[in-house]
Amino acid sequence: MAQWQIVLIIKRQKVLQFLNETVRPGVIDNPTIEVVQELADIGKNFLGSTQTSLISKYAFSMYPEIFFPYDSLVRNALKKRGWKIQDHDYCTYMKGFFQVKKELKTEIDKKCMIQPFYQNLTKLEKEIFINRVVDKYLWLEGDNLR
Repeated sequence: MAQWQIVLIIKRQKVLQFLNETVRPGVIDNPTIEVVQELADIGKNFLGSTQTSLISKYAFSMYPEIFFPYDSLVRNALKKRGWKIQDHDYCTYMKGFFQVKKELKTEIDKKCMIQPFYQNLTKLEKEIFINRVVDKYLWLEGDNLR
């Protein structure tokens, strides 16, 4: 049991080091969708596995107006809609996400405009809110494909 705990501690320290020393500065210096893909490739060499989901969530926590969490359920929903997305292909994933957002945005705006909380949001807050709604919509759609 003690050996397993030591392995977990070492792995956790390695992940934290990667997030603090590579991902954080990488996202700050270049807050673009492509940076998640680049950092995931770097992470594969450093951590031994591709961490697209982790890196996208970290980037999302810093810039929720730019990044969305990479999720297999959303990827499945996008595939069902005709997008050809390979595992860990964040750039194509985001193109699909933006397309669905474009399709749903008008409907979301209409339905939300009557809500008092939505009316008081800034333009940026509304965009972030809409992004989260689209993410959850696709997540639920992808969950139905299991």
